[in-house]
Amino acid sequence: SGESGWGMSIAKNDDRLFATLFAYDTNGRPQWLLLQDAKWDAVHEVYHGNLYRPTSAPYGNYDSARFSMGEAVGTGSLSFLGKDDGHFDYTIDGYSGGKTLERYMFAPHGDVRAPRAGMWWGGSGQDGWGVSIQEQGDVMFATWYSYGSDGNVTWLYMPAGRKTGASTYAGPVYRTSGVAWVGTRFDGSKTRASAVGSMELTFKDADHAIMTTVVDGISFSQSLQRFPF
Repeated sequence: SGESGWGMSIAKNDDRLFATLFAYDTNGRPQWLLLQDAKWDAVHEVYHGNLYRPTSAPYGNYDSARFSMGEAVGTGSLSFLGKDDGHFDYTIDGYSGGKTLERYMFAPHGDVRAPRAGMWWGGSGQDGWGVSIQEQGDVMFATWYSYGSDGNVTWLYMPAGRKTGASTYAGPVYRTSGVAWVGTRFDGSKTRASAVGSMELTFKDADHAIMTTVVDGISFSQSLQRFPF
């Protein structure tokens, strides 16, 4: 709770992990970094790989032809102490550090598997952005990682999507600002969240959905499918 405002989405597919760090640049603007080229160590305790900060077209007018993963900006490694606790070590832009992680509990939930949780994207024609979806009980937490008007990474999130139909969740969308995450001690008290629109997720089945958003007055609708990493 002392570091509220940043987090990491971790999805699992067989033996592979898809990890996205949601944090802030040196000016406190939201940015995300992707753990790629990753693999387990010899004793299957540490998952490690390169970190990337891509660029692409703005989310309101996306063009996958402008997507570029770019050069690696550092490295990251994940280790887990239990099902709800772990550690993230990193070197980013020449700065090294580490963070203790714990599963974020945002709503009451039982032991039933969340059927829609995981990484989603717009398909190969929309390569470069996606949505991390988590479910706890009847509440959905969605983080949309995409790009701003300058083509640099940015992210938005729906922290409390509620059921509005049998297979539809909706709620307000927020953009946060904070303080630099790399190279200094993060101060969660400086995090500021601003409501910038709304999101609706309608699931057609376990692997297909429609995302409809209004952000900064711009409407956006896109078919989603589960990301097969």
